Amino acid sequence: MKKSAALYLSAREASAELAISPATLYAYVSRGLIRSEPSSDSRSHRYRAEDVRGLKERRAPSPEPRGLRSFDADLPVMDSSISTITEDGPIYRGVNCIELAEKDTLEHAATLLWDVTGVDPFSQDNCPHVSGEMRSVADAARHAAPIDRTIAVLALAASADPRAFTRAADGRAMVGGRILRLVVATMLNGASSAEPLHSPDRQSLGAGQQARRRFDPPCAGAAGGP
Repeated sequence: MKKSAALYLSAREASAELAISPATLYAYVSRGLIRSEPSSDSRSHRYRAEDVRGLKERRAPSPEPRGLRSFDADLPVMDSSISTITEDGPIYRGVNCIELAEKDTLEHAATLLWDVTGVDPFSQDNCPHVSGEMRSVADAARHAAPIDRTIAVLALAASADPRAFTRAADGRAMVGGRILRLVVATMLNGASSAEPLHSPDRQSLGAGQQARRRFDPPCAGAAGGP
């Protein structure tokens, strides 16, 4: 029994052995660098001691510095306040990412990942700024692949938006909301709209509409819009 137990380490023991955080340990497991299996009580996992010590010998790690942990040419692992890798799966800012993908809206997922609380990037009046040049490019590329058309239009978006250049966190979030709306409209050859990005009405927009309809944002207060 003791011999069997010596083959494995707990998450705490394995993390201490490698001088890493539990999140980094789970990342190593997900990459196949350390084998794990449920413990006898099925409430936790245990980790192969030979894998942990072999990795320790190969890497000779030092204690994790702030900002960038357990980094080398083969195993880059960045600290992140956005996501956490756990034994139950990835978590985004405290929310299970599988549930987020299955049940939540794109708008709420974006505000969650951007950590936005003071403003609403998807408010009715936060529509893209669309210039005549952007409309011309979109019209010329209306039969091109959606991604190619979008890249071409986005290349002109910054100069058309007077509020695009900001270092304020809330300001960047508002810019992000406008960019997402512009991307969706351009990909679909549809109108820049304050409607939810996943709205069935948005998905039904066809490529046969005129360029003016595609880029007229029907939301109030879109400075710089048509």
